[in-house]
Amino acid sequence: MGSKLCGRGSRWAMSFSALLLVALSTVAGFGIASLAGLIYGPVHSVLPFVLLGIGVDDAFVIANSFDREREGVPRESEDDGSLVKRGARALARSGASISVTSLTDLV
Repeated sequence: MGSKLCGRGSRWAMSFSALLLVALSTVAGFGIASLAGLIYGPVHSVLPFVLLGIGVDDAFVIANSFDREREGVPRESEDDGSLVKRGARALARSGASISVTSLTDLV
């Protein structure tokens, strides 16, 4: 995990996608808030960092669940259908954890 080159065990695409998703959701949230006429306050400057922590944590939970759902099948022998099923099982496994952390951070 964390190798510099693409290949086995590399997670650069997942990391970049998680960061991009958090950045886009922060910009969209600020845009919707300004469209609704909400005033920008001092608490809003901390929100991107909180969203970054929550988003990256959720990405690691999903990646860990995806790795745990492999069931002894080598990566080279997986086809698209088995990857989709594996992704669905991983999201089902990690969904409760992500929901709980998001709800507790909301409160």
